[in-house]
Amino acid sequence: MQCRCLIVDDEEMTLERLSLFLGAHRDEFILAGQAHSGSSGYALALELKPDIVITDIKMPGMSGMEMIEALRPQLPHTEFVILSAYSDFGYAKQAISMKVQEYMVKVPLSEEELLAVLRRVRSQLLLLRSRQEEIQRMVQQRLAHAYRLRRQVMGELIRGNLSPGKIQEFAESMNADLAVFSGYHCLLVEWSGAPGFLLHHSVYDQGLMRYGMINIIEETIGETARGFACEWSDERLLAIVAWPPTPSSAERLARSVEMGQRIIMNIKTYFRQQVHAAVSGHYKGWEQLRQAYAEAASLCGNSYYYSISQVFASGAAPRLMEEHTAAERTAHLREQFFIALRKDGALTALLEMLQGVKAGIMEARLPKASVVELIGDSIELVRHQARADNREIDQWPVFNRQAPGFEEQWEVLVKTVQTYWNRIRNSGKQEIIRVKRYIEEHMDQRLSLEDLAGVAGMAPTYFSALFKRENGESLVDYVNRRKMERAALLLKDREYSNTRLCELLGIQSEKYLCKLFKDVHGIPPQKFRKSIQYRR
Repeated sequence: MQCRCLIVDDEEMTLERLSLFLGAHRDEFILAGQAHSGSSGYALALELKPDIVITDIKMPGMSGMEMIEALRPQLPHTEFVILSAYSDFGYAKQAISMKVQEYMVKVPLSEEELLAVLRRVRSQLLLLRSRQEEIQRMVQQRLAHAYRLRRQVMGELIRGNLSPGKIQEFAESMNADLAVFSGYHCLLVEWSGAPGFLLHHSVYDQGLMRYGMINIIEETIGETARGFACEWSDERLLAIVAWPPTPSSAERLARSVEMGQRIIMNIKTYFRQQVHAAVSGHYKGWEQLRQAYAEAASLCGNSYYYSISQVFASGAAPRLMEEHTAAERTAHLREQFFIALRKDGALTALLEMLQGVKAGIMEARLPKASVVELIGDSIELVRHQARADNREIDQWPVFNRQAPGFEEQWEVLVKTVQTYWNRIRNSGKQEIIRVKRYIEEHMDQRLSLEDLAGVAGMAPTYFSALFKRENGESLVDYVNRRKMERAALLLKDREYSNTRLCELLGIQSEKYLCKLFKDVHGIPPQKFRKSIQYRR
């Protein structure tokens, strides 16, 4: 450690000599600055905050003693060394009373003695710093333990695994204000940017960010109310906010909402992170914490439908649909989309239908998890349909399941549908698509060129040529390949005889079945089945 030194003396020769002296011992000491009077030394010390001030006593204006007396309260960790031309015991006694580490006579100045003095002061500073760092580590460890305990105790209360009457036993260890007056609000702060931050930062940095946010929340609460905050999950922080019993419930809720807005602003200002918050209604007693948290968590889900950086309050935002009811509604909406996608018609009709599904989702206020699953399944259905139409699309719109907003995710579904329609349905070959669907739905029948051309509404010769030009293989080869691919899927699922496969695939002869299967897969059906069993 290099000690930063400030020299204060009205004699230019002394300043020069001390500067050279410190330069010769720069591995231990470094010259931070120098001043020619007590007043200028006082101002410079406040600016530089040196480790050691080396000063003369008698100087024009403010004396060295007066400077030390003025600096002591403002620089409690700075040490002072007096170099004086006077050996007067009165000065030494005054220096001792001011807790000055060393008093030396500078005429004549012994550099060996000065070095020994400065090294003693440096050793004291190192010892003090070491003790301060140890205390700081102990404080941080205690605070980290308190944060972990808060999360555990609040979690056990909310899950119903801890008796509300037991919470006071943890008050001191939690380092939390557990006085909730006549009631409290549960305030949840949800970190919108958590997924991206967690992906690109270490666990240590993640913890620092969450602890920093907890401090911001508690400082904001402490300005006007009582309460505490704790970590709840990677993305959520939980706070308990208690107001004096004087205001009405409506006023307390309004104050909590305003506090949530300040928390959002402070976190954005100091950490540049986007958060939103939810405030429950007014609850009394720790036995109601579970209900308060459930309400705040449900309100928090509204951020999926609205922009971030908002506060969602009890009575001011609609509640989300319950999970079991949402599952039924999601299944119904998925079926609607499936039917519309497979139905022949214009893109505008499908987009109108999608708009209806979107309105249904927002009206029902489905939970985010259910909606993300619905959108993801619908996007996969579109891609599956493209593969069934024997078309591969190089670049599909990218669906991010972690995106914070409903509109952003829904837009990906709309773009996926438009991509599919423009690249396949609007390619001028809807007749071929219709025939391919017919093949998939009538795989157990004997499918002739004449029958399939009739489905397309075209002459057999023309349709056969069109099909081969667009697909790169003849209609007969396509039908046979699809039937053998279906046969492979059936055999992967369970054991079928060749006779049964012929029935399921509309093939008249077992011999012909074996030939087609071998042409596509390289081995007969039953050997294929055995190879599947062997791999398992």
